[in-house]
Amino acid sequence: MFSLLGRKAEIGVFAFLAGYAATRLAGLWLGSQLNFFYQAFIKNTEYAGMMSMAFGIGR
Repeated sequence: MFSLLGRKAEIGVFAFLAGYAATRLAGLWLGSQLNFFYQAFIKNTEYAGMMSMAFGIGR
């Protein structure tokens, strides 16, 4: 049971980091004119990552 819980937490962390890195790269590539949308998207990605992590651990 504990290993399953750890696995879900790992998947949540990995998804969060992958999404964050992708968002950072996309934001840098698109440039500063989309800075506002980029910042908003980062906040949404962080929130989604934390929610998926909490959901994975709480399940």
